[in-house]
Amino acid sequence: MKIIPNDGLPSGQTQVMALVAEALAQTIAPPSLQRFAVSAISADTPHAILEISLQDLADGQGLAKATRTGMRYLLRGAKAQVAVAAVADVGFNKAGNAVNRVKSLTGGEGLNRLGEALARAAAYPSPDTATTVELSLLRCRGVNVEALVLAPESGGEATLFPFIGNVGSLKGSAYTETAFFDALRPEARRVRNAFEQAGSRGSEPPVG
Repeated sequence: MKIIPNDGLPSGQTQVMALVAEALAQTIAPPSLQRFAVSAISADTPHAILEISLQDLADGQGLAKATRTGMRYLLRGAKAQVAVAAVADVGFNKAGNAVNRVKSLTGGEGLNRLGEALARAAAYPSPDTATTVELSLLRCRGVNVEALVLAPESGGEATLFPFIGNVGSLKGSAYTETAFFDALRPEARRVRNAFEQAGSRGSEPPVG
């Protein structure tokens, strides 16, 4: 599928690269970035970070209930390198129309799963050659699942590519939006019920 930039996101590239330069100067950048000069690092593919609550998952809701909580940049170590060396998560102001701060700069083993999901998403067959999609990251609260989302620019059902989580009902590599949330619902209900039972005994319920 052809992934296009999301023009509705504010630009955070300057802030991201400033943090990368500072982290490299202080040798606190992720190890996957430390072997590169800052001039060789690019921040690209900005995409929204969406979150959906455990309650909405258990109630059978989908992407329409997800809230945009920030955006993510992919950091690569050289223009010719495809692999993602790190990710930078950016927060917004209360209005959601400007960058507030760079919340995290992350590397590590999780990037391998992200890279595999990106490859699956890029190679996924498009309904037709004219279809363009916008990329976002979905975090499912309470069940610890993350997935990439490809939503057609022209509207219609999104395709999701899970890459973090260990929910038994999510065994595939790609799902329609309906199939993804149908697969997660039983686990979300199980977790919600467990928290409600714990709450009745005086334990703290989860946020979301």
